[in-house]
Amino acid sequence: KIAELYFDDGSINDACPPLKALLNIMAFGEYEGHDINSNELRSLFDPNRLLESDWYQQRIKAKHQVDERLLKKQLESLEKFSSDPIYKDQQERLGVTEATKRVIKKLEKTRDPAYLNSLIGTIGVDPAVI
Repeated sequence: KIAELYFDDGSINDACPPLKALLNIMAFGEYEGHDINSNELRSLFDPNRLLESDWYQQRIKAKHQVDERLLKKQLESLEKFSSDPIYKDQQERLGVTEATKRVIKKLEKTRDPAYLNSLIGTIGVDPAVI
């Protein structure tokens, strides 16, 4: 009955592949023609297979988008602060120039195609929150 709730509210669509399969078996006794003893079903729990799944790849792409947006927002805030003459005397004390350089460097890293690969192994971000 608990597994059926995932189907009732649609949250089954957000489950990772092995959990989705397991919930299907709990609720309906099978998943895509496989039961709990199926080697195909059990292979879904292989970490490498999970990392290669569309579900995981979408989470990594979402993480990339979140990271890039956050860094852009940080850069925008630093630039706004830097351009305001009222804070001119505080910029050096706060290290605004160095902070801006660090954010620019991080932002450039996110634009490198290798950045996505650097996220593999993280939980990523649920694409629904973007």
